[in-house]
Amino acid sequence: MGMLDWFKQIAGGREAALPDEEGSAELAGLDFKTAIDAHMKWKVRLEAVIDGRSEETLEVAVVSCDNRCTLGQWLEGAGHDTFGADAVFGELVERHRDFHREAGAVLELAQAGNREAALKLLRGDYYRNSERVKVLLARLYAEHQT
Repeated sequence: MGMLDWFKQIAGGREAALPDEEGSAELAGLDFKTAIDAHMKWKVRLEAVIDGRSEETLEVAVVSCDNRCTLGQWLEGAGHDTFGADAVFGELVERHRDFHREAGAVLELAQAGNREAALKLLRGDYYRNSERVKVLLARLYAEHQT
């Protein structure tokens, strides 16, 4: 499967493994493939914290902040400059903010030892926001790919 086909599948809400195709999917200064991959990996990272297997030192205040990651910085900078008037972009900004808020809440619960509540949130609101970010990134890329 080619890169653009992969983005179209994701944009349509269908599951698809990352394509084997090498190279970037850069648009307006962001590699969309890398951004999607990074957001997909957060679930694994949070599960490791919940299960006590993580060797990372994660801070709730940092994880909760939506402009510290590469995507968040792009959304406020080059992404806004290029796609600021685009409705999909606007929704992406909102869902990305929600994603970080929920990731921070999961982390806070996990660090407090409240495993069950952390898992419930991870599988609920966090998962929905994460999937929405992934779909919106793919849709934005697919709609503006030339």
